Amino acid sequence: MQGDPRIDTDPDAIVEEALRFSELSPNFMAKIPVTEAGIAAIERLVAENVPICATEIFAVSQAIHMCEVYQEAVDKSGNEPPFYVTHITGIFDDLFKATVENEQIDIAPSVLSQAGTIIARKEYRILKERGYPGTLLGGGLRELHHFTGVVGGDLAVTLNWRDVKRLNELDKPVVSRIDVEPPQDVVDELIDKLPNFRRAYEEGALEVEEFEDFGPVVLFRTAFLNGYARLLDAIAERRFRRAS
Repeated sequence: MQGDPRIDTDPDAIVEEALRFSELSPNFMAKIPVTEAGIAAIERLVAENVPICATEIFAVSQAIHMCEVYQEAVDKSGNEPPFYVTHITGIFDDLFKATVENEQIDIAPSVLSQAGTIIARKEYRILKERGYPGTLLGGGLRELHHFTGVVGGDLAVTLNWRDVKRLNELDKPVVSRIDVEPPQDVVDELIDKLPNFRRAYEEGALEVEEFEDFGPVVLFRTAFLNGYARLLDAIAERRFRRAS
């Protein structure tokens, strides 16, 4: 369940909300961003045996750190609730497209479109090779390759109805692509021309205290806060109409 995004910087509030919501259903899962405050909250919620969806992950460093924090919390508490690591591929590519357009960076669309999926595959490979806990999830799809590019992996991807319909209409053969290695020249170009790609791709290029201010995280959270504000306005307007 998605919590109130306005409290995402307060670990105490995140924990209190998640524990309260966990009483709603036995299959509840807390959806919490991988920022400093979110990580602190997740540690405490693992001790309470609350299932976790660690979201707003855009960088290899975020995925690795969150898996290690979760394992430490499991070892300490003895509880091992379900744990998911969510890479938001499409939002990442949205940021890159805007950066390229605003800064007039010379990079081919065929190269740019691979950025988010390259990060997702690397996170998946690291989780599997190191035996980290957790299942990788994919979200924030913008194009079909954000789904087809990770087919064949032991993971799950959120699809909206529009994309399901498009996939069914195309009716192409199912091809496993999760283990496809990106051409080194593509990776090199992305690293050279997009600093945020390097920070996401290279292990250790992003410190924990930088997670919250990382470009794609800011973009995602801003959109979330704006959407939440519009939702609250719509609710208030409907209540006013019913009362008048």
